[in-house]
Amino acid sequence: MTKKYALAFVAIFLICELAQAQSFYRRNRKTGYQIGLSLGAASYHGDLTESRLNFSDPGLAVTGDIQFPVEGRFSMRGNLMWYRISADPDKEFESDGSPNRRNLSFRSDNIEVSAMGIFRLTPSSPRARTNWTSYLMGGVGATFFNPKAELDGTFHELQPLQTEGEDYGKVALVLPAGAGINYRASYEWSFGLEATYRFTTTDYLDDVSTTYVDNASFSDPIARQLADRGPEIGVALREAGDQRGDSDNNDGYFLVQLKVYRHFNQGMYYKRKKRRRSNVFRRR
Repeated sequence: MTKKYALAFVAIFLICELAQAQSFYRRNRKTGYQIGLSLGAASYHGDLTESRLNFSDPGLAVTGDIQFPVEGRFSMRGNLMWYRISADPDKEFESDGSPNRRNLSFRSDNIEVSAMGIFRLTPSSPRARTNWTSYLMGGVGATFFNPKAELDGTFHELQPLQTEGEDYGKVALVLPAGAGINYRASYEWSFGLEATYRFTTTDYLDDVSTTYVDNASFSDPIARQLADRGPEIGVALREAGDQRGDSDNNDGYFLVQLKVYRHFNQGMYYKRKKRRRSNVFRRR
């Protein structure tokens, strides 16, 4: 029930913020709006990694967004992103001071929707003295995730198997935070580089969070094998209650993306200025 209220809050927030940005856009058409496409890498941090900024198993991330000016140096952006995160089965987990190889792995193809507020540290107008813009950003959204593990060449969804006896949901709140730089190449086009970290409200992006359950309690042989993969590498089955993950910290993911933007409806001032420059070049 709490998750339903949280998702309802996110939906209302996204609608209100985009509506507000659209309202400001109508009042200030000179700054226009921009549609962007981003391509980059997503790296996951969770119970199967050793550090928050993990780059050992990067996955592809593709984002489409639309951005509106709000006021001054503030803008609002709506994002829709597909991304893949994963972890190899060769990580170690410290338990009682000794390495304990779990042989766990996952791969997850996810969708994220979010709204972000952007504050530009430098101007971004075509009339600005510099073509470079730097900015900070933060927002709220939701991610839809579905961790899978490979067994004998087939990927199996882990959430229905309840490998830790937990029937967790596959939707989580996301809090993005990051920074970026942008280069205004022309009146119509700009390019940039952006880095953000996504904090989430779930510890199950990787299907690992708490403790092992009694392996004999699984009626499904696939669930039994994917819940404890130690025997595949010669490690004995864990007992119920043995530590499988770390529930003290939720999972997250880090993104680095290259961005391209097409700018629209920048006002008659910019069109007149562009024509004047074109006429100068023709006279020469």
